[in-house]
Amino acid sequence: MHGIRKSDVPKTPEEEAAIATHVKQYKEVSSQVMAMKKDRQFDDHALKLSALVVVLNPEFWIIWAFRRDAILHLLRADESRKKELGDAEVKLTMEALMKNPKSYSAWFQRQWIVDQGMADLEKEIRLCDALLNKDERNFHCWNYRRYLSKLAKHAPEQNLAFAAQKITQNFSNYSALHQRTLSLPAPLSLDMFQEEVEMVKQAVFTEPYDQSNWFYYRWLVESFPLDDERLAEETSWIEELVQEEPKAKLAWVTLAHVLEQGMKTSTSPDALQSRCKDIYTSLVDMDVDHKHFYEDRLRALAV
Repeated sequence: MHGIRKSDVPKTPEEEAAIATHVKQYKEVSSQVMAMKKDRQFDDHALKLSALVVVLNPEFWIIWAFRRDAILHLLRADESRKKELGDAEVKLTMEALMKNPKSYSAWFQRQWIVDQGMADLEKEIRLCDALLNKDERNFHCWNYRRYLSKLAKHAPEQNLAFAAQKITQNFSNYSALHQRTLSLPAPLSLDMFQEEVEMVKQAVFTEPYDQSNWFYYRWLVESFPLDDERLAEETSWIEELVQEEPKAKLAWVTLAHVLEQGMKTSTSPDALQSRCKDIYTSLVDMDVDHKHFYEDRLRALAV
């Protein structure tokens, strides 16, 4: 039915009874597994029962920890089972992540499997790429991919290429832009700075009201020294944009931010300070929700 959430629809007595049965079964199995943990029962039966629990509740970190202890115990008894146990844990964590893609505990378990040498790095990276195609903002997956990439000793250029691919798919992919801040060389060369700025310009002239690229651009400006010539070039294109989109608050704020950065090295900081004050004064009326921030900046500039 349109406009009615599934959770708002009254359940039939049969559905209520089924839910109650499942809850009872979950509690019973969980209690059995906790008893096994207490008794240090590290065997295949413990793995089988605990798997039922973490699939239903991927955030049950104590059970995941119990599984790690059990797997290590079984491996000490028989090292030849490493692939078997690793493959089973990879499959189990995938089931858990399908239920909750942002489960801290399930992602931690996945990383632990890799640390034990029980998973293929490149295969795991390809899996991350597939998952990020479904949910490009899953920061757990991004963090896991960065971890894998470091273990695999990927060159920064490979991570930059992947981030560029995700940005091409969606200009406002904040996670991909963040990846670029981690992968770009420091200090930035002029050529690299200009290339990144061109990418930002394509995005913000297309969608000036999206914050992701403006935040990334501010990071670029803070990471590269702005002499008078560079400052003039940067402020020029932002001025052009705000003339076309005078209500684009993020563009105005960024322009003021760039001017403030330029004040640190400019040969004429007073003129830049005056322009900053004019922008923040205008923003107090334009963007009432953030007026206190603009007033704070005006006070700072008055010092």
